[in-house]
Amino acid sequence: MKKIINFFLFGLIVFYTKSQEPNYFYLNNGIYKYFIGNTEPPLSWLDINFNDSDWTNGYHRIGYGDGDDSTVIDPCSSLYLRIEFYVSEADYCKEANFMVDYDDAFVAYLNGVEMCRSNIGVKGDTPSFDQLAGRSHEAVDYRNLRFTVKGFYIDSSFLDSNLKIGKNIIAVQLHNDSINGSDLTFNSSLFDLTNIIDFNFYYDRYRYKKLMKLDSSKHPIVIINTDEYGLEIEDDRIPVKMAIIYSGEGRINKITDFYNDYYGFANIKVRGQSSRDFIKRSFNFETQDAFGNNNNVSLMGLPAENDWVLFGPFADKSQFRNEIMFTLGRKLGHYEPRTKFCEVIINDEYVGLYSLTEEIKIDENRLNITNLDPDDDYGVDVTGGYIYKFDKRGSYVDPSDENITENQKNYIRNFIENIPDRINNAGFLDPDTGYTAYIDTASLIDYIILNELSKNADSYLYSTYMYKDRDDIDGRLKYGPLWDYDLCFGNATFQFGNLTEGWQFEINTRLYITNMLRD
Repeated sequence: MKKIINFFLFGLIVFYTKSQEPNYFYLNNGIYKYFIGNTEPPLSWLDINFNDSDWTNGYHRIGYGDGDDSTVIDPCSSLYLRIEFYVSEADYCKEANFMVDYDDAFVAYLNGVEMCRSNIGVKGDTPSFDQLAGRSHEAVDYRNLRFTVKGFYIDSSFLDSNLKIGKNIIAVQLHNDSINGSDLTFNSSLFDLTNIIDFNFYYDRYRYKKLMKLDSSKHPIVIINTDEYGLEIEDDRIPVKMAIIYSGEGRINKITDFYNDYYGFANIKVRGQSSRDFIKRSFNFETQDAFGNNNNVSLMGLPAENDWVLFGPFADKSQFRNEIMFTLGRKLGHYEPRTKFCEVIINDEYVGLYSLTEEIKIDENRLNITNLDPDDDYGVDVTGGYIYKFDKRGSYVDPSDENITENQKNYIRNFIENIPDRINNAGFLDPDTGYTAYIDTASLIDYIILNELSKNADSYLYSTYMYKDRDDIDGRLKYGPLWDYDLCFGNATFQFGNLTEGWQFEINTRLYITNMLRD
């Protein structure tokens, strides 16, 4: 396994910008020369001094079929561009961002040397004019997607070797996914990153990734393939083909190995609230059969189920805060989601180290409490089991908001909303009517210990799971399972999460922990 893989564990190297505009070498393709690839271009077309006077002039976005191109061309299978720009000694940069929107594949060169590519061939080969894209890729600009990562990071070693004072040429060959396909488009900008250091999360036009090549890993390798629209569609479940390479604990997995752990269908959805806007996104996915039905399978040695999470801990560069906390929770005797680190490749692009994680749900192999059915609507049947997530809004986890009945919803909501009255009245220690008749104190104590030990900034406020079984089994509310600990152990400055003193339950007070500690 290449050492570089371990260095870039989080896959996407992302920077943000100062409030002022960066120094653009050129914007939106600028003015350029282009050649329709009905035949092979001259061998020297990449050279900085190539005579392109008989090529056609173009301006800004070029292509056809999307309705947003400034330079509209006839349908074709490939297209060649030469974009000229100048660099003064004062403007010479050490890092650059190559922003690109394209349909379907491209290779970009700086002064004749390959700079980056997507969806065609391998680094170092020059695709022929009639070579088609390896896969389809839909342009994103016209779709007005939120926080799309379009930039490619160009590092100092490449620029030192290839960027010149004076005239420079970005040469691009663009390829369609079919002969004279339905659409083709290309738009790019190049700007200086050298002095861009301040954080500003919401400037998506400055986001970029550094392409990394994965060849092998000690972790399982997850391969996901979508249609041309990728995983950019928010709030929609997207059908995908998924494969997993896992040769067993302690063995090296190679990208060329057989799909020996899973090969089949799934659907995927971007997950999270604020974290859905991170450059490295996390996903919920369901394993399915060919007909779209849930398919319970064991992945990477974890117990069989169909609901899973691919968690990309972007905020936690160590990658293992969640795993530490889940392990501690298990050592205290509780169910916590099992995890397995894995490498993830989406549409032939390595996107980094992830954690395959069990989604919290009622199941004999997960949280093993009574499974509530829609007809369990009255009497003791309606009393459990439930998993509820206590946060700013509160949400029904299992049964989900789509499946829970009104009677069930009213029951668990009233049960939880009445707990403060049990805590705050004079008889709160009464064993029959006080808070201990409604709350499992053992789970509460462990929950407090773990949250205070980790100094989790989100403690008692976000991602706080609770569950309740039927009254004839154990009708008390229990705290857990644990979830979302990427901002613990000093990894947050808000809500005093960076301080090594003080109690989180005195900062986030919505669960009335201080009141219960009178006991």
